[in-house]
Amino acid sequence: MPLQILNTSTGNAFVRYSIEDNMWLMSTPEGEPRDVTDAIMSNPIYVDIANIKMGWLKLTGGRDWIEWVDNDPSNTPKPSDAHKQGFSLFMFSKKVFGEEEPQREFNSSQVGMLEFVKKLYDELEDTFEDGKAAVIQLTGASRVKIGRGSSRIPTYKFIAMKESPIEVDETEAPKKSEHSTESAPVESTTKSDDVNFDEI
Repeated sequence: MPLQILNTSTGNAFVRYSIEDNMWLMSTPEGEPRDVTDAIMSNPIYVDIANIKMGWLKLTGGRDWIEWVDNDPSNTPKPSDAHKQGFSLFMFSKKVFGEEEPQREFNSSQVGMLEFVKKLYDELEDTFEDGKAAVIQLTGASRVKIGRGSSRIPTYKFIAMKESPIEVDETEAPKKSEHSTESAPVESTTKSDDVNFDEI
């Protein structure tokens, strides 16, 4: 029997944020990341925050992603000291990422990125519905001090929860928290009437 080697790479087209350069980059078929900072700051994007996956992420010496069972770290032992808590979610925009691969995986273990997705998740959790994703407009990034170093936390304006063009596993569709109580709808900080969602 041939030796079996697990491929931990998702193979998904991706988008990344470089804290050092304050730059958004996307993968290309040629293998050279492309700067999409101007485009992503100028156009709304879908963010599938409701279906975010948490896990152990290692980027040194090759990418390794171990998803937490039920998004709970206590259910999944940490593989090594090199693995850090991280996340994986999907973004979508034809204008930003192109018509051929508008859906992009976004994952990171950086503190600033974790704070970004936590804020977005906490803000919108009570509005989660099957088949809907958040539409936001990224507006920049705030520099924050972390211990002896620093990080950046992306800033954004929430526009609306809309029918999602993002392909997800329907068996893992989010459910509204059983412990949450009805609350006032999250107010958009940008007028949704000004956005043509079919063109995102």
